[in-house]
Amino acid sequence: MLTSFRKRKRSRFVSDYSFAHEDYPGINPVDSAHIETVALLSLKNDTPKIEVTMEVTADSNYRPKEKATYQNIKKYVKDNFGVNVHTRYIAEVKRMCGLEMGENHHKSQKENPEIKHCPPAKMMYIEDALKYFGLI
Repeated sequence: MLTSFRKRKRSRFVSDYSFAHEDYPGINPVDSAHIETVALLSLKNDTPKIEVTMEVTADSNYRPKEKATYQNIKKYVKDNFGVNVHTRYIAEVKRMCGLEMGENHHKSQKENPEIKHCPPAKMMYIEDALKYFGLI
């Protein structure tokens, strides 16, 4: 345990600090080849968070943007064009447009699975839906 610690005024280097220790009176940092440091660590609070509440009234025209899920794309195509599209057609058009997609967990176990391609008319409808949702 350190009992006293004083700074010598003749130099500004760490080795110019000396101390007296009860258990080890012969230790002097000037003659020693090592330096020990004691640091006080403190936990700082994060940036303060601001909570904002927004109330939507009947007069406001705010509507949260819909996410481009497969079900929302199918609903958009059905409502605007009156045509049902299969999710495999949506996936094919997304691949053609170079959009990122998740892994298909329902892959066929067959060696040569039968691949049904999207008809060109439905491809245009799906592309329109992707533009509506801001993906392309």
